[in-house]
Amino acid sequence: MLPAVKWLNSNSNKLFVIDQEMFSLCRVVEDKNEFNSGDINNKLNTIKQLNTCAVTKQEQDTLRTFALDHSPESYLALGYSTGRISIFSAENDQTLRRAKDFNDTSKSISCMQWSYVDINKICVAYERLFCHCIRFAQIIETTPKEQCVSIFELNLAEKIAGISWLKDEPNLLLISGSRGLRIADIREHGNFQSVLGVQTSLMGVCSEPTAGHLFACHSRNYLYIYDRRYLNYSPVHAIEACSSNKIINKISWHPKRSFNISLIAKDSGNFYSFSISKNAFIQQEKCEIINEQPQKNSNNNNNNTSPRSEMAGYAYGSKLFYVPGISKLGSFDWHPHIADSIVFLSSKFNMAELTKDLAIIKHREDVSTAIACDNEFALITGRRLKFENGFQNIPLNEDKVKILKQRAIDGYGYGNTLSCTQTLIDSSLKIIEKDKFADDDLRFCWHWIYSMFNSPDAGEMHKNYGTIFVGVRHILTGAKATSTIKHDEITFRNRLFINDSRLKVLRMCNWPNYSDREECKVVLDDLSASGHVEEIARVAAIALFCVQGMLCLEYLKEFNERVNSPEFIENREPEIVNSYQKMADIILNIFQRYDGVRVPNYENVCEELSDDVYLLAIVKFLARRDKIYNKIYNEIFESNIRLEDKLAFAVLHMDDDFLNSALDKLTNELLSLCPLSALFIVGLKDDPVSHMVLHRYLDMSFDIQTTTLLLSIGNCFQGCRFINDTSLIGIKSSELLERAIDSEDINNLRRKSLLCFRDYMELLNQWKLWLQKLFFVLFFVQIPIMMKLMLGRMLLIFRQLSPATFVELQYTLQ
Repeated sequence: MLPAVKWLNSNSNKLFVIDQEMFSLCRVVEDKNEFNSGDINNKLNTIKQLNTCAVTKQEQDTLRTFALDHSPESYLALGYSTGRISIFSAENDQTLRRAKDFNDTSKSISCMQWSYVDINKICVAYERLFCHCIRFAQIIETTPKEQCVSIFELNLAEKIAGISWLKDEPNLLLISGSRGLRIADIREHGNFQSVLGVQTSLMGVCSEPTAGHLFACHSRNYLYIYDRRYLNYSPVHAIEACSSNKIINKISWHPKRSFNISLIAKDSGNFYSFSISKNAFIQQEKCEIINEQPQKNSNNNNNNTSPRSEMAGYAYGSKLFYVPGISKLGSFDWHPHIADSIVFLSSKFNMAELTKDLAIIKHREDVSTAIACDNEFALITGRRLKFENGFQNIPLNEDKVKILKQRAIDGYGYGNTLSCTQTLIDSSLKIIEKDKFADDDLRFCWHWIYSMFNSPDAGEMHKNYGTIFVGVRHILTGAKATSTIKHDEITFRNRLFINDSRLKVLRMCNWPNYSDREECKVVLDDLSASGHVEEIARVAAIALFCVQGMLCLEYLKEFNERVNSPEFIENREPEIVNSYQKMADIILNIFQRYDGVRVPNYENVCEELSDDVYLLAIVKFLARRDKIYNKIYNEIFESNIRLEDKLAFAVLHMDDDFLNSALDKLTNELLSLCPLSALFIVGLKDDPVSHMVLHRYLDMSFDIQTTTLLLSIGNCFQGCRFINDTSLIGIKSSELLERAIDSEDINNLRRKSLLCFRDYMELLNQWKLWLQKLFFVLFFVQIPIMMKLMLGRMLLIFRQLSPATFVELQYTLQ
């Protein structure tokens, strides 16, 4: 018998754990804060063990199965290898001392289930091809002469793998045998309503609790969903729930959501959830109406299958997630009353210290996958998701998972093995630039990754900071700036804050050296080479911030010429042309009248220039002496100019304290709006801050693909000893990954990142993108360069193989 965890029926804060030897009752201590679903962390100290006791009386009397009834008293039936059935109230009898034993036969019990409707009725299946339905008389009373009445018996010439009552029909019993599925009516002994032959045993049969027509079962890694009214047909849904090397361990319907089913696999840390469109429920009702119509002719069967076929057209959307602190899930159970509360049990648990091996979370229902069925969304459980981030441009009939898969097929996160990182970055940037669903945050991140990797300072950065992808914080830490005065023809006397670290940040932001006019001219000409008026306004502002006033005026004159050119006028709406021409006149007039302190009619000018953030920033900078330096600097820093321009401006004009405060504020703002851009400040390496930023992005976008790519590119697992141990060559990568996960502390963000990496590998398995998965192994595992070259040649060969042949080889390669 597999260990299990179950909630009691009436008591909302009690649950029990049971295995072949022990039974333990636990209570969830009242807490003012509900279970936290924000970062899916568990408050393990809220679970208290009340009592633990043995479930076996004799060594040869082994517990084989159990069943919890649906009454408020939570009667628990234990089935043993000797045929003994022991029944007690889990609510009132924590020690099993008042348990009642029944022994109707000496055959070993294989499975049991209580009726949904008749609380005294239980079905028992025995290993010797025998199914027995029993009604217990007055089991609530304590008289020692209790009797059980047999109301149904059935002998089958095959092994019984599972049984289940059907909730909508209290007299129907679903029986899964080694050669077929059967629906039996307990009022008609030996007769079956319908039979379906199968090639392999279907395990874990369970009836859908809200409508009742559907039931689910599983075999190896496949989940099957049948309609009991059409059992002589194939399943309505056959879902490859997990990778082929996994075996489903348990399935369970959600007690409150129609057609929502969850499962776990053996030796897996993933929790799989499947939801379907509500229109499938409408098709269920159509099936029911048609099924009740009298069958007038033989063609009626064709009519019956029509709504069933329509129902099958609504595909289940899948979602998987992990439970922090539990590397391998052993069992789970939805709470019968508290919405979306679920308890998990680790597969490696200690009955004496259960609080360390139990996790209770609030599993909220959020949009994570849009299933294309009549342009409606199917709500899938999982992380907190926001469509304004990451996937804001997705039409209503698009599927996020399909988008991630298509990116992977196109080459996102894939390259060649001779220069893994370089080709991965090149191909990924190319894909994201063309991706219509990618937002500005994602594009900015990949451009930053590309520029840092190809920077002439990359080698020095890696030597000094341990990563090529350093952030502004890394460079500025511990470096005190000294103030210097620089004179200018337009802005006169200017105080700047300079040191070597700040100059590095300027180069990182693609800004020129402020002190060299010729260098400024060359760099800014290159930035404005496109000829767009927006870019010309930008370089004019950069020139002014670099205290090159005459160069700024030169670009503003170019801006004026551009907005008055025939090309600009012909290709723009008249309102836009008039607006830009007016702004050009205003800004040039300001420079002619500027006295070094005041901007005449400042408030009205700012309002007139509000359509262009860089022209507005120029005016504010000119007025800084009159309007208080720090106030104006804050306004420029908090405006909508580009992130790199904000940072470059800040490192030139803000002192250390002012700069640190501004960076803190900007980082918090980026984390809430566009977290990937925050990497420009905090950097990408194996430290808690980088991990936190990536998981913030993951929680907001469900883009597990990009998160995994960035974790790999940033070498964010180098602190894990299993990853860097070159003596572990020869160990399967999946096993190495599990070891790495287990080696990390439960609260360590690196552990959460490793779990994210594992989940994406699982997705690649589901998508059958094994070349991409093997390429990722080169990032994950530390192997000699010659072996990498050999693997690279092998990957080139494998591209020519048929999928079936490659499937046989891929597990060996891992």
